[in-house]
Amino acid sequence: MSNEELASRSLIYNKAYMFALRIFNAYKYLNHHKNEFILSK
Repeated sequence: MSNEELASRSLIYNKAYMFALRIFNAYKYLNHHKNEFILSK
């Protein structure tokens, strides 16, 4: 792999990871502050 391919994968990985953290934090916020719960998992 070239450096460009590694940088591209790293960028995509970081964006996906940051998105997952935002979803998790939104879930924690809604669960704790708004008393919203997930009915199905």
